[in-house]
Formats: sequence, C-alpha cells, structure tokens
Amino acid sequence: MPFDCAKVDKTIDNIASTIGNIGSTINEVALTKYNLDSSIGRIGVYSVDFFG
Repeated sequence: MPFDCAKVDKTIDNIASTIGNIGSTINEVALTKYNLDSSIGRIGVYSVDFFG
C-alpha cells in the first residue's frame, strides 16, 4: 500500500483544528468563570449596600 500524503495532511489538519477547538473551549470556560466571579463580586457589593 503506497504512502498516502493527502490522508496524512488531512489527519494533521483535523488534529490541528481539534487542538484549536480545545483552546477556544478553554478560553470560553475561563471567560465564563471570570464573568461568574465578577457577578458574585457585584452581588457581594449589592448585599453590603443593602444590609450595610
């Protein structure tokens, strides 16, 4: 069976795009956590104002 360069290239592309997807998922998780942290921070500020 001859070595199939096109198949290898496609596999490498798939791996690269999978790594890219994982990277952007990690960014989204980090962003969500940041948003959650700042929401919790705001709730903390509001409760201090409210209960003073």
